Formats: sequence, structure tokens, C-alpha cells
Amino acid sequence: MIFRDTQEAIVDEDTWYVVQKIRETKHRPIAQGKANPLTGLMFCADCGAKMFNHRTKGYEKKDKDGNPTGKYTNAQNNYTCSTYSKAKGHFENKCSQHHVRTDVVRDLLLTTLHYTASYVKEHEDEFLEKVRKSNVLKQEASNVDKFIALVHKYTDFSELTTPMIHEFIDRIEVHEADKSTGERTQEIDIYLKYVGRLDVPMPELTPEELAEKERKRRKRAWNRTYNRRKAEKERAEKEKAALEAATDTGKSKK
Repeated sequence: MIFRDTQEAIVDEDTWYVVQKIRETKHRPIAQGKANPLTGLMFCADCGAKMFNHRTKGYEKKDKDGNPTGKYTNAQNNYTCSTYSKAKGHFENKCSQHHVRTDVVRDLLLTTLHYTASYVKEHEDEFLEKVRKSNVLKQEASNVDKFIALVHKYTDFSELTTPMIHEFIDRIEVHEADKSTGERTQEIDIYLKYVGRLDVPMPELTPEELAEKERKRRKRAWNRTYNRRKAEKERAEKEKAALEAATDTGKSKK
């Protein structure tokens, strides 16, 4: 016979389940250091598959003669749909990339947790009512209470830590980016533990924040134009060099 809960647990049940979930997720060793704590939480919103983390170090660029230029590429840290990545390796076309940078996801998580925690602490009764009346979420009262207790456990939401990710985040669903308007926009759904996906009131942006947002939008537009023209120029130079090389080869044979 087995008698459960006869002794006081060393760790609470919720912590135990968090640890088990972390252990179940495969974290492959990588050359860039520790595994990304978001791995195992990121999912493609369209096919439902987990997303792969890709990381590369920046490297020094070389000119057409193979000499170092002193210029370096940016290090890469992003996620893509595993269905797409696997199919691409076999020259197949399945799902789509759903590419998203890790730093973008981390910023979004921190913003979500910051505003959700502030809302819970300042309007706890209103938050309880919002969750319990949700048509999508049918949460038990005990789960909502657990989430509130978790919020009060943390006093600082100015920095996103690995323990916060494991304790607060249940899953992250990434949609394919939309470029139909000329601006790249991407929807990312964050599901919190115990309460799921919630929309809490966000503070209105100040005139200064709106101006900064517009400045960044214009900068992105300028960067897109600059990068496109730069790529076109480099392509033209390569084509010219290839043509000249072919011409020189033809002359040497005569």
C-alpha cells in the first residue's frame, strides 16, 4: 500500500513540477555557452511544433581578396519553427520560418510580466473578476490564487531572470510575421502559468514615448532602404567583377 503526503515535502509541489518540466526539455550543449532558457517554451502558432534556437557568433568580414576588413557581423540568437527547419534540410517546403529574435521575446516577456504584476498588485479584485469571467479560461480559484501568490513573491520586475521565466511562463506561441503594410509586424501570444493568456490594461503612452516610437519607426524604414541599396550595390559589384574575370579569361585564351 502507498500512503501519500504523510511527510512534509522538501520543496512545494509547484516547484517540483517546474523542475520536472525543465528536466524533460532537451537542452543541447552549444558552443556559445549555456542553453537558452526559452527553449521548450517556444511554439509555432500555426503547426504547433516547438521552435529551434539558433545562435552564431559574430565574425570578421573579408574583402573580395580574402583579406580582413576590420568589420564584424552581428551575433545571431533567434528561434525558427522546427517543422520548417527540418523540412528545409531535406529540401522540402513545410510550414514557414516564423523567425523571431530572442531579445525581442525577452523584452516582450519582461513588459508583460511587469504590467501584469502591477495590475495584480494594484487591482487584485478586478484581476480576479477578469480571470474568472473569461469565456476562454475556466480557471479554478486555487490556480488564480497561486498566480497572485507568485506575483507577490517577486518585488522586482526590472530584469527578466531565468527563475522568473520558469515560474511564470507556460508557453509562447509565435505567429508568422506580416509585411503587408511595409512594416514587419509579428503577433506573439504569451500564456502565463495558472491563468493562461490574458490581456491586462496597458498604460497610455506619453507624448515623449509616442515621439520616440515614431523616431524608431522612421529609423527602421531608413535602415531598410539603406540595406536594400547596399545589397543592390554589392550585387552589382560582384556581377561586374565576375564579368571582368570572364573577359580576362577569354582574352588569355586567344
